[in-house]
Amino acid sequence: MMTSIDFNKVIELDPNYKDAYLNRAFYVKDKKGDYAGSIEDYNKFIQLNKDGDISYALNNRGFAKYKLELYSEALQDINQSILRDPNNSFAYKNLALVYIALDSLDLACENLNKSIEMGFTNKFGSEAEDLFEEHCGN
Repeated sequence: MMTSIDFNKVIELDPNYKDAYLNRAFYVKDKKGDYAGSIEDYNKFIQLNKDGDISYALNNRGFAKYKLELYSEALQDINQSILRDPNNSFAYKNLALVYIALDSLDLACENLNKSIEMGFTNKFGSEAEDLFEEHCGN
C-alpha cells in the first residue's frame, strides 16, 4: 500500500499525474478523515481529467462533502456521478446516506433499494442492506 509520502513524491515528480491525486484522496486522506484534503485532491484530479471518466471522483468527492455536512454540494456531486455512470451501486448508497442525513427517508430508501438491486452487496458487503433495514424497515 502506498503512503501519503509516496503519493506526495509522485506528485512532486509529476504534478500532472492525475491518478496520484485520486489515489491519495481515496487511500490516504479519506481513510484518515481528512475530507477537506481529499476534496482538494479530487478537485485536482477532475481538473486534470477533463476529457476522461470522472464519475468515481465525483462520487467520492460527494461522500467527502457528506462527511463535512455539506449536503447540497454532496447531492450535486453524487447526482453528477450517477448521470455519468448510472450503474454505480456505490453512488446510490452514498446518495442514500445524504438523504438519511437530510431526513428524507423516502428518497433514501428508494436509493438504497436501487443500490441493492444493482448488486451492491455482492461487490461491497452488507452496508446498503443494513442501512435499508435500519431506516426503511420491512
